[in-house]
Amino acid sequence: MLSGNRNFEGRIHALSSGQYLASPPYVVMYALTGNVAHDLDAPFAKDKDGNDVTLKDIWFDSKELEEL
Repeated sequence: MLSGNRNFEGRIHALSSGQYLASPPYVVMYALTGNVAHDLDAPFAKDKDGNDVTLKDIWFDSKELEEL
C-alpha cells in the first residue's frame, strides 16, 4: 500500500507486485488491519478508551482541509 504518486511495479522491491495507491487515511487503516479487503465501514481498531475506531474517525473533513 502506497500513499504517493509513483505507483509502478518494482517501486518498493523488484520482487513485489500488485501495489495499491491510496490516500493517507486508507494507508493507515490498511496498515492497522493488515488487509486491503477490510470492510470500509467496519471498525478497524480501538482507541485508548476501548471505543471502536472507523475510517470516518480518521478521515479529514472539508472544514479541516479549508483550515490547512
